[in-house]
Amino acid sequence: MIVFITGGVRSGKSSFAEQLATDAARRISRNLHYIATSQKTDQEMEERIKRHQEKREHSPFAWRTWEVPVCLEGIADYFQSGDVLLLDCLTNLATNELFAGWENGTEKWQNGNYRSEVYHRIIQVIEQLDQRGVTLFIVSNEIFQSPIPDDPGTLYFAELLGKLHQHIVAMAARAYLVENGIATVKKGEHHEGER
Repeated sequence: MIVFITGGVRSGKSSFAEQLATDAARRISRNLHYIATSQKTDQEMEERIKRHQEKREHSPFAWRTWEVPVCLEGIADYFQSGDVLLLDCLTNLATNELFAGWENGTEKWQNGNYRSEVYHRIIQVIEQLDQRGVTLFIVSNEIFQSPIPDDPGTLYFAELLGKLHQHIVAMAARAYLVENGIATVKKGEHHEGER
């Protein structure tokens, strides 16, 4: 089962998703996994990653954390039916995959075939996890409520993320939009223990 959670930056979406994931793991007594896709690109990101790590360390639940900024398919075989996974976040994963190699001057993102490959690779691994019988909570950023800067890299990224969102929401059992810490159901129904 897939549950999609989106919202703006610092909207409370990650905390909401963590609560949903821990509630699900407790209900079905299964393993709880956190798939972290952030990369330490600057001091602010490093501090955010550290805060998330400390929160999980002090949680009453035993999270197994996977640091996977790219190539999510590399860990897909480690999960079993019934496991609860929290992917935080799709936006970072898509960014990391699309712009891989930019720091070395590689600009593969300009190639339409490469952009298509990134899209299909991400969708394929999500479908693979869904078929494996896990409960997969996917967090992403809602970037489409503000004007998108008119540069090619940003436009290609927005196009990729929009397509990913649409495909994943179509697959999802439930989808939420989180604003100011309040989650609104956009697809599916609330379940006991959800706010």
